[in-house]
Amino acid sequence: RKSSIYPLGRCKAGHLSVPCPRRPLDVLRVVMPGWNFTEQCLALPDVAQRRLRGYSTDEQWIRQSLQPEDVEVLQQRAAELEA
Repeated sequence: RKSSIYPLGRCKAGHLSVPCPRRPLDVLRVVMPGWNFTEQCLALPDVAQRRLRGYSTDEQWIRQSLQPEDVEVLQQRAAELEA
């Protein structure tokens, strides 16, 4: 729906403030039907499940996956965005 996008809101992208949909979760639900936003995380993909489903064949990407420190940074950033 247009009302989920306009009027645009503001989001953080690094140190920048950028325009974003007013209700981004509504937009994601439309463009990603069937995605369970409660159990699955867009930012932190479940690599093990991807491999079981046959989606990921990039072993280097899997070996160089997010470390606990990376997850902590993402969680801190999410808290900042929520504030």
